[in-house]
Amino acid sequence: MLKIIKNMKDLDFQRLMEVYAESVALNGKEFYPDLEPSLQILREEESFYAFLRIFFQRPDAFYAVNEEDGKYVSALRLESFNDGLLLEALETAPEYRQKGFGKELVRQ
Repeated sequence: MLKIIKNMKDLDFQRLMEVYAESVALNGKEFYPDLEPSLQILREEESFYAFLRIFFQRPDAFYAVNEEDGKYVSALRLESFNDGLLLEALETAPEYRQKGFGKELVRQ
């Protein structure tokens, strides 16, 4: 089921982090190399949360999320850009990959 999320209060941040878990771990390792892995992830999640607070202040910015059985399975960010839309951060949770969820999200 497609969900359009336009503010932080409607976003389940923990479920979103499950979709982005691999990226968060990789970014944490890159940006916080001196910390142990669990703290790298925590710092990266905190940084991403702070980014989203700013992102949702833009009146035309939103998240599109595919949800199945109460889980976020794929997600992407959209916002106006020049004369169109900027699509960012399209990702599908590992256990749902190769099942068409990302393509379906873009299509919707």
